[in-house]
Amino acid sequence: MARLQAVFAADLDQLRRHAGLSIAELAGRAGLSSSTVGDLLRGGWVRVPPWERVSSLVGVCVAALPPGTRAEETRRLGELKWWKEQHADLVRRLASRAPEPGSRTAARPVPRCEDDPRTVERPELGAWLLAALTAGQPAPVVLVGAGGFGKTTVASWACARLQQHFRDGVYWFRLGSATNESVVIGQLCDAVAVLTGRRPERASSVAGATEAFAAALGDRKMLLVIDGVRNRADLAPFLVGGPRCVRLVTTRRTGLVRGRERVVDAMTEAEARALLCRDVDASAEPPVSLLDRVGRWPLALSLLNGVLISLLRRRLPPALAFRELDAALTRSGVALLDELTDTDSGPGVAATLRLSFDELVATSPCGAASLERYLMLAAFPERLPVPYGLLSALWGLDTVSMTSECDRFFRHSLLAELTGDGVRLHDVIRDHLRRTHPERVREASRRLLDAVRPPDGWHRAGSAVRQQLAHHLIGAGAADELAALCVDLRHLARRVDADGVHAAEADVSACLATQEDDAELATLLRILRSYGHLLHGTDSALSLYCHLSGRVAVTHVDEALPAWSLRPVEPLPECGSSALLRSLAGHRGQVSSVQWLADGTLATVGGDDGTLRVWNAETGRARPAVDVSEHLVLRARLSPDGRWLAQLLHEHPLAGRGHPGTKPEWVLRTVVTDTRDGSVLAVDHLHWLDMFLNGVADLHWNEDSTQLAVAGGGRLRVWRPQAEPSTAPTRTHDIPVYALSWHPDAGLVAISDHALYVWADPASPDPPRQIEYRPAYAEMTMRSVAWSPDGRLIAVGMDFAVAVLNAATGRPVLVKYVQSACDTVSSLAWRPDGELLAIAGNGGYWGGGLVALTDLAPDAPIVVADIRTAAVTDLAWSTDGGVLAAASVDSTVRLFGNDAIDRIEPLSGNVARPPEPPPGVVFRPLPSGALVSGTTATEDTLVVTSADGLLAVEACTAEGFSWVMSSAQACTDYGVLPHAARKVFGRPDERLELRTVPDRALVAEIVWPKPRALAVNPDRTVMVTTTEDGRITAYELSTFRPLCTVVLEEPAVACWFSESGDRFTVEGNRNTYAFEVRVSRRG
Repeated sequence: MARLQAVFAADLDQLRRHAGLSIAELAGRAGLSSSTVGDLLRGGWVRVPPWERVSSLVGVCVAALPPGTRAEETRRLGELKWWKEQHADLVRRLASRAPEPGSRTAARPVPRCEDDPRTVERPELGAWLLAALTAGQPAPVVLVGAGGFGKTTVASWACARLQQHFRDGVYWFRLGSATNESVVIGQLCDAVAVLTGRRPERASSVAGATEAFAAALGDRKMLLVIDGVRNRADLAPFLVGGPRCVRLVTTRRTGLVRGRERVVDAMTEAEARALLCRDVDASAEPPVSLLDRVGRWPLALSLLNGVLISLLRRRLPPALAFRELDAALTRSGVALLDELTDTDSGPGVAATLRLSFDELVATSPCGAASLERYLMLAAFPERLPVPYGLLSALWGLDTVSMTSECDRFFRHSLLAELTGDGVRLHDVIRDHLRRTHPERVREASRRLLDAVRPPDGWHRAGSAVRQQLAHHLIGAGAADELAALCVDLRHLARRVDADGVHAAEADVSACLATQEDDAELATLLRILRSYGHLLHGTDSALSLYCHLSGRVAVTHVDEALPAWSLRPVEPLPECGSSALLRSLAGHRGQVSSVQWLADGTLATVGGDDGTLRVWNAETGRARPAVDVSEHLVLRARLSPDGRWLAQLLHEHPLAGRGHPGTKPEWVLRTVVTDTRDGSVLAVDHLHWLDMFLNGVADLHWNEDSTQLAVAGGGRLRVWRPQAEPSTAPTRTHDIPVYALSWHPDAGLVAISDHALYVWADPASPDPPRQIEYRPAYAEMTMRSVAWSPDGRLIAVGMDFAVAVLNAATGRPVLVKYVQSACDTVSSLAWRPDGELLAIAGNGGYWGGGLVALTDLAPDAPIVVADIRTAAVTDLAWSTDGGVLAAASVDSTVRLFGNDAIDRIEPLSGNVARPPEPPPGVVFRPLPSGALVSGTTATEDTLVVTSADGLLAVEACTAEGFSWVMSSAQACTDYGVLPHAARKVFGRPDERLELRTVPDRALVAEIVWPKPRALAVNPDRTVMVTTTEDGRITAYELSTFRPLCTVVLEEPAVACWFSESGDRFTVEGNRNTYAFEVRVSRRG
């Protein structure tokens, strides 16, 4: 429908132009506002009038057409009627003024983008800026200059004139020196909400918010203004996505970003004269000496303009007023502002402000009290407008008196903005006041805190107070109170729930900056960053408490937690490793491939979401995701030159190739795509595999990107895609291989069950050299292979072991066993210096994956860099050998530092299994899908009766829901090899229904997503469900009312209550979690 809206808007705009009507004329004749009509003509549906009024716009245009053209436009009216009838749903939404959920809407310009008649134009600078913004070039346009020289003003002036050029809107981001990750996340999420009508749900990190912002931009043609940028890191997220968008950046730092840069400095003499005399009917012109004395600096001229207007109101002749100003500046000893820098703007500001302050005191009915109130404004954060409600509280004034004072400041040019949200100081003035009046600023923060402090604690504070609370506590010298507030579970949970995890992180970071040696605060910050993604959709207070318990001493626990809660008996185990540098999260579902590129970036391909992402490994930020497939991607590789993307796609099954009654078969397809234009150059023939994939597949490029080898379906195929773009391979070898490694000198090596094949040139008809290798045990099938960097050794991954073979003789140089931690070695990667081998192992007791390393010394231990419940799919070393990347099926890529490897403990023997639950009280899913309860179990239905026997819970499959097991347990359960698709395993979501007994009337129902286990307490009043993604949810059995929710870092595969019901145990793939059941008397 968004496309139809855009087509309608374009047709209507063309019709308006043919009729010779301006937007204002069209709006007036149709009885609509100009802003509403402008919205509709830009394809936006932000303020939608009733459909009849929209239709009348076409009639107005037709009536205004010149003679001879109405016949064609009458046909258009008929098309419009048809369009209305065919899209009745959209018409209903228009008539109800409700934009389509998730539909494309034009960004509404912020008030700054409206044309301000008081703006003094700067013709030469303005002409350059308009030309640069409309040139159609992708590089950002950058305005550089010291504070107060008018960068923001000229940007706003340009925006007001280009709103028709950028049909999808203009959006303004305001940064500043106080910008941090919380600010960036908040601004990106606000933009997403404007563009899509909905805030992103899981944007607790800069990377997540950036991804959501890039997706929201899509192919919109917009002007994005990023105002007040102080450093490159703050700017980077706003440059992602939107290939058709133009960015306008204002900053004080030259060279901040590559783009078309223009310095904004002193005004010309004519411009300076116009600004000084703005709103002044002066018969005399100001002397040039006066203009030069303030360096033709727009901020100083604006301040002097306020003083000049006040002098003229006293009936002072203009010529005399100019002389008085010049003399006053001379007495103040103000030098020319040529030496103005970012850090030393004091003399000029001080002189101009003294004049403005003197005039404010002289003309205000409140006298010096007005000046005192103005100085208090410097206590507020730089970026945010000062809310009027806080000003009333701080000044002790009613709304009318407070508004009058703000208007007075604005008339004296002492405010940068006076908006509906509040007032804002110019950052140069604010910085100057904070330096020159530190005690007054500190006292203002103290007064504000005293005025707005809730009687029962800061967790009761409103949104405006919460946003600025940490700033004012630090400003008032109350950092200790802020530290106590950071561990107040009530406030912490409130901050997370209302403002997001990033807001809580910002508070803790600000506090930690004042108390660097506070280990507890540092731990709190680390846990918020590590577990923030687990807090969405849960009881944040309880989830925070569970992960903080035993690590951070939080306060007010009983007041913050739900009345019925699960509290950990011991600190929950932390997954992770000392070698872990960073986790890259952004894909959905398994990450199939990871690969370092020549420029040091990291490319990853998501198997389930079918997207390609390129990451900066140092910052953890990704470029916009590129959709590469609608099917499951088993493996993907970019060619070394970055031009070609090869993928192995696993498509949905077809039942027996059209033969009813036969079992499903699977389709394996090879696709090679040109990354420059997305064109498909080579597609393999379809290959049919049985549903359990008794064989895996792999692909590899040669060093010069001219040949691609693909193993799978019982053959090895070789292509030259750029030379022979067709579906036919250059060479086919009928050898059942399934893992590959290509060395520039040693050739291509491939493995089958118990043999290796080496081709010097696989495109030639020559047969390969065969290397027979028989492991110690027949069941040790080979799974993965990797050449050493020098081409002399071949590493082979098998079930339970890794072998290193001499490439020339085929004899084993080294064999190491890993059966204590995994069943299958799925991937291998040599460090570029050839001295260390990385191993990815899957299976084992936890059904998950590990990343291990070993060198070639026979007695060298295998050290484990990481053990997770999620299987590892691929490994890759950076070109310098400093970082190891590991892709997993849990949507994450983890980076391990080579420098920390020596601190990792060696792999030990077998670990003990988790304790078994007591008999008779466990509810486990069975392979058939039935669930065992303490009452009745049938093939498809679980029946749990309430304590009084009047209610029963039944379970059935929730249609339309499916899920993916996020661990390798599926491979273990079904005997499937590690590279197999995981989409086909798992169970459907369950729908739990609460019904009366015996008439089975439906009382309530809930969806149980990704079900793993269910338990009921002994008195049958509480039911608890667990899921594959670690979610534990307790319900009141008689109503299905949620009691609490906690999320673990691993699948919660089983759960049970103790016989007394005061303990609850959850078994994960790796750990066992013991909780105490606590029931408080409140509520």
